[in-house]
Amino acid sequence: MSPPPPQNPNKPAATVVETYIKSCAGYCVITYILGIGDRHLDNIMLKPTGHFFHIDFGFVFGRDPKPMPPAFRLTQSMVDGFGGDEGFKKFKSICCQTFNLLRRHAGLVVNLLHLSKEGNIPDLSNHPTLGSDEIIQKVEEKFRLDLTDEQAEHFFISLIGESMSALAPKVLEVFHQIAVARR
Repeated sequence: MSPPPPQNPNKPAATVVETYIKSCAGYCVITYILGIGDRHLDNIMLKPTGHFFHIDFGFVFGRDPKPMPPAFRLTQSMVDGFGGDEGFKKFKSICCQTFNLLRRHAGLVVNLLHLSKEGNIPDLSNHPTLGSDEIIQKVEEKFRLDLTDEQAEHFFISLIGESMSALAPKVLEVFHQIAVARR
């Protein structure tokens, strides 16, 4: 058996990029549905395998310490990692497929949240301004069950565009980095 061909260290393996695209898509959909907040770049990690993941879930169900947060955090640098237009198209397609799949199971997610109301889940049972039923209703609304699958795809594509072009997270990221540097 011959050894695998040498990898170009400047070009990630296709499987790493594929993993990255899929995990970014999953991240975008789930952070939108669950309203996960405080998504500055220090709370988003990337493994050498391409797995994109989060730490610090102190703000969920729409709570965010920053004003006007986007639906999810998606920067141009993150998109650049998709490897070009084809990778970005694949990312958007996976986001839409995932969103529509979750929409078909929205009742299950909503029922699980109702069953969890008494579990002392931060921001579900002790949100500073909303009751747990209101939070669950907001999660259910995010599934956009009033839309067809095709309309839901267009809706999610628009969220991607809005998240990428949102100015507030870019400005707040600079302030966050300054605050971290001053510690």
